[in-house]
Amino acid sequence: MKRIVFFFLLFCFYSLIIFGNSIYLKDYVEVSDSVVKFKDIAMLDSILRNKIGDLVISASPDLGHSQLISKEEVFEKLRGNGFRLNIKGSDTVKIVRKGISIKPDYFKNIILKYVSKNSKWGKDVQIKIISSKNIIIPAKGVMWQIFPAQGQDFFGNVLFKVKAFDKGEQIYNGWIVADIKIIKKIPIANRRIMKGEIINKSDIRWEKRELTPFIKNAILDEKNVINKRAGRIISTNSVITEELMERRFLVRRGQPALLMAIFKNIKATTSVIPLKSAGYGERIRVMNPVSKKVLSAVVKDKNKLEVIVE
Repeated sequence: MKRIVFFFLLFCFYSLIIFGNSIYLKDYVEVSDSVVKFKDIAMLDSILRNKIGDLVISASPDLGHSQLISKEEVFEKLRGNGFRLNIKGSDTVKIVRKGISIKPDYFKNIILKYVSKNSKWGKDVQIKIISSKNIIIPAKGVMWQIFPAQGQDFFGNVLFKVKAFDKGEQIYNGWIVADIKIIKKIPIANRRIMKGEIINKSDIRWEKRELTPFIKNAILDEKNVINKRAGRIISTNSVITEELMERRFLVRRGQPALLMAIFKNIKATTSVIPLKSAGYGERIRVMNPVSKKVLSAVVKDKNKLEVIVE
């Protein structure tokens, strides 16, 4: 008999807790997870926290945004899970998902350093970020990775992949568009130079100009123009580009070459077949003779190319 009374009293006690206790809703909460739990929006004692604290009330708002949950919604959610509680406090709970807003211009110097290091342009580069939408991330102190989409030549509008990591976990993956302007000293013909003529120092002058799509292949190094032969007629005051010079191919179509693939700080080499003849700095398509996969790579030296992979 005593045992029956004990269990009856115990049942009444827990019934009071589960069905009779009052809970208090907060009016404002900040969350960091992707879901809102009952313990986030209500003040609970230790017993209720253990029983219903992890009950999911709703999905969280997007990073940096907020949403409202009404007392009626909370009541229905609890009742649907078998709990009837007296709900007091705020009629609505404002839920804010914490997020840090990063302006696209934040990546300007990062992209500038990347282009200066990984292209033939060096430091004579101007960067303007075209993207306007802020990036929202959930944490401070993240590590960023940034690299261009395959096939980019670091000229004009260039698409960069941006990734953010927090403690090794990827928390953002998106794109930034940057307008890249190149200002270089380039050679200008002082006179009309005939095809096959050797170009001397007195035949050219060097002027600092912004490169355009029509002259982006201008000669940038004196050694590539002085004492070299013109491949076609060069008019007076013309910019001397690689196309106007007698071609010196570093890789030839169909002849094996060595491709260096760079992934982060890891480098690997493999044999490839160029699909066209090309000189230094030219981007061409090459084929892996084993897998038959075709990709884009930049000529770096005699029978040597390079590609940066994602």
